[in-house]
Amino acid sequence: MHFIFGCTCLAIYLVSLCEAMRSTHVSGHLECSSMQKTPAMPKEKLQKEEQGENWNLIVIVNGYNAQRGSTTELLAANLCEASYGAENKSLIVVLESNVGRRSVEAIEAQGLRGAKEINRLLQQNRRQGRIFSGYSLVGHSLGGLVARVIAVHVDLTPRVFVSLFAPHAGVGTFVAEKVMPPLLSITGIDKGAAKEVLEQVSDKSVLMRLAQGEYLKAFMSFEKRVLYGSPADWLVDFGSAILTQINELEPWSSGETDDEYPLLHIRNVKQQPSACDDDTVRCSVLKSMLHAAIERVQVDWSIFRPDKHSQKDMTPAESWELTRHLATQLGSSFALPRGSKCSVVPQDYCALGLECRRELCQPKLLRTEDCANSSDACEHLKVAINGVFERFTVIVTSSGGGGHLVAAKNLQETILEQADADLEYLEQVLSSSGHVLTPEARSRTEEALKHVRGGKPPLEMLDLMKSDCTSLGGVGFGDAMSEQWNRRQRAGDIEGLKQLVKKQPWTQIIFGHSCKRFMTKVCDGMNSHGLPVTRLYTTQPLLLESLLDACSSKVQVDLLMTDLPTTEAVHFFQPLKSLEAKLSSLWRRKFYLHSLPPPVGGREELARLSGVPPGQIYLELFMPVNRDFTKATALPQPGEMFALKFKAQLPLEEDFLRQLGNPLLLRPEDEVILVMLGSQPTASAVEGYARASLELPKLKSKRYVLLACGKPQVEAYAKLYTDMVQLARESQGTTTVLVPFTGQDAKQMLGRADITVTRSGGLTAGELLALRTRKEDQKQMLLHVESVADTTATKILAKHLQKSEKQAAVEAAFEEAALEGMVPWEAGNARYLMKAVKAKVVIPKIFVAVVQNYSSLPFTVDWTTLLRRRGFGLDEIAFATAPPSGCEAAVCTREFDDLPLPETVAGGKSGCLDALRYFNGPSLTTIHLHADAAANRQGRLKNGHSCNGASFMVRKRRKSVGALFFKIDS
Repeated sequence: MHFIFGCTCLAIYLVSLCEAMRSTHVSGHLECSSMQKTPAMPKEKLQKEEQGENWNLIVIVNGYNAQRGSTTELLAANLCEASYGAENKSLIVVLESNVGRRSVEAIEAQGLRGAKEINRLLQQNRRQGRIFSGYSLVGHSLGGLVARVIAVHVDLTPRVFVSLFAPHAGVGTFVAEKVMPPLLSITGIDKGAAKEVLEQVSDKSVLMRLAQGEYLKAFMSFEKRVLYGSPADWLVDFGSAILTQINELEPWSSGETDDEYPLLHIRNVKQQPSACDDDTVRCSVLKSMLHAAIERVQVDWSIFRPDKHSQKDMTPAESWELTRHLATQLGSSFALPRGSKCSVVPQDYCALGLECRRELCQPKLLRTEDCANSSDACEHLKVAINGVFERFTVIVTSSGGGGHLVAAKNLQETILEQADADLEYLEQVLSSSGHVLTPEARSRTEEALKHVRGGKPPLEMLDLMKSDCTSLGGVGFGDAMSEQWNRRQRAGDIEGLKQLVKKQPWTQIIFGHSCKRFMTKVCDGMNSHGLPVTRLYTTQPLLLESLLDACSSKVQVDLLMTDLPTTEAVHFFQPLKSLEAKLSSLWRRKFYLHSLPPPVGGREELARLSGVPPGQIYLELFMPVNRDFTKATALPQPGEMFALKFKAQLPLEEDFLRQLGNPLLLRPEDEVILVMLGSQPTASAVEGYARASLELPKLKSKRYVLLACGKPQVEAYAKLYTDMVQLARESQGTTTVLVPFTGQDAKQMLGRADITVTRSGGLTAGELLALRTRKEDQKQMLLHVESVADTTATKILAKHLQKSEKQAAVEAAFEEAALEGMVPWEAGNARYLMKAVKAKVVIPKIFVAVVQNYSSLPFTVDWTTLLRRRGFGLDEIAFATAPPSGCEAAVCTREFDDLPLPETVAGGKSGCLDALRYFNGPSLTTIHLHADAAANRQGRLKNGHSCNGASFMVRKRRKSVGALFFKIDS
């Protein structure tokens, strides 16, 4: 696979080279400096502040067939941005002498031209008043070899030599060795450089010459030598790039990564190389360089994307990570960007507007001496700006279930949006009131604000299930705990989920101490930003006591409820209630609860349920849902024309969407039904709703049934999607169109849907409530529940039949029974939604009836259980439900219309009730029945029955079944 991919990449690459080399050559190198952020052509005349001594020159050398706008220019732009304002002034130059055709010529020829260009640049700058005290070389790919030639011919103190993915010992990848030579021969692109790198005879190899004599001496003259390589590079192999043998490297464990570089996992290779014995070019080069003091740096990107060889191939975030690491290698000649590691002794230079604080380059804080005068205005401005510069927020969440994590991401977006608004406001204030600061302080603060706006946001999300909070002795248990919950939810195992809820207090008992220790470090500044936490939010209730013990003395802790505030929300309220004494004393004004208003009672009711003092409760308009749900026009409305775009995540999905049409154009008259049963949907339920929707009456327009099938990475959900596509294709030609989709953002679907079938999970409930605030949105909201046992539902039905008409009794019984089949807080959410937005509970069996608003028995009535709960004995039930031959007229039909109601409700109009009364007349009491049975056993025939002119009596009884009857001759 990698071979095919590499061949394709190289073929496209070489074709592009042919075109590029026909382009017009542009003369003049690009440069920028500590006073000029953007690379540009050299200036004809230097400004006064650009003159002076002790400038450092950083020269970037292009790779093979480099063009304008190549990776080296991108690297220069990043370095220029970061070096702007450095105390040690630097000039960063991208050489012009090895661009286009010149970059494919012989390596030594390129090096000589490059050295002449540098020497000419040094003379020009000297004439204009800029004197360099030293220089550094940064060579990309082939430029790393060219740089080694340049070093021989430049008369200036060498500082740092850096090569990025350079073939110092040739190329050992299959693409470079087997595919590149014939392609180069066919295209005629190469003018000597590639041939030299591929040369296998040591005596003819330029690589051998570079490893010996004056070239080796010049290389060793640098104060520091740094070689970057990547095991996943498709063109230059790792061993050649860092001058070592590939098989010498010890394997890296997946957990052995540097949090400072989370995308590229940059790390120093500490293992020393050893000599090899053969006479190949590679081995000869390695033996010559064996004792050279070299810093070797390993850069990792995903082995499943082996398409990177240059910084231009990287994402902007990856490119910036590489720049940050390169900055640390270039040392004091380079101003370090925000977030870079730094030290005061020896001093590292952070970029303008930054200072080294807590071993990281951070925005420089304003001090009293930065005020132009001692005014209140300056003091207020200083407090406001420093507050933003020191701000660092942590959002604690949990990946079990999915809702807590999504809520945290939504909260993150809200906080970042507010942070942007705060920064924009500060910039305006600084523009209008900056005169209260000294000119130097104002300029420095303006630069610091730019770093804050353009850098990594001062916010971190912390998943308890993937942190040391759920670890013991270095062993993490969080993922296993999450999977337990997810597995039960996928299976619809409500009893299993309830058991996990009961075990929730044990989480605090088992992990509480280690979590407190870990969170104390996080809040004190041992985190990815190196900043003390100034605000802590949590969207989940686990280990709440540990969070408060660790951080509440330092920062405010806010708990955002991700379920509706009902008595059933025990997973939130029980941990809080157990801390009631501390919440009103030790943590008073340090902890705040955010929630929607409860159904009744407001803040006081929440205080009663949670134990949190009313003054520490915020009643919110919305839960932490995506902000689009809170805006009137951000999402489409029911009955609105809308083009719905899907993202294919499976080959089958791509094929299906191509046939369907993507985007899918929804017309105003089209009906849209969305079936979305959470992050862990029950597959059988999704299929049940899909099949039920095909039974709905035909429409003149289209009916689109959107079926959320879960994440395709889960095998069960990938199969569900396959099954639903097959069903959709089988049902083609009808007005109902099934549209299954894999896990993706569904907020536009929720907005446009006329009917939604969802769970009553906390965040989904919050989204439905937010949608209902839109004036035109009156969608029908149905809440899916897992089916409960018929016996359980029948017992509840018997209770409701005592006081309600049949239809009302059945609906009330089904709702009550359905809520029994849910985890407590989802049951509470459902009750809240049924009252607030007239939502109804549903299962696939009665989906059509609920949508069409007609009666349907949602479960199978257990007649024996029902009649016994109504007070009838087994003999009565047996005679009424299974009468003897000749008495079939007196029978309960076991149908909805024949449900026996009490006299007060039925008004004497119940055939089933009449059938029950055939047994021993109107007597319905257990005492009479037992007396009749005893008389019958004594032969007195007291309990004979008359039916259709015949008499019957009990012959014998069976336990839990009732009587068997025989006919008595008149």
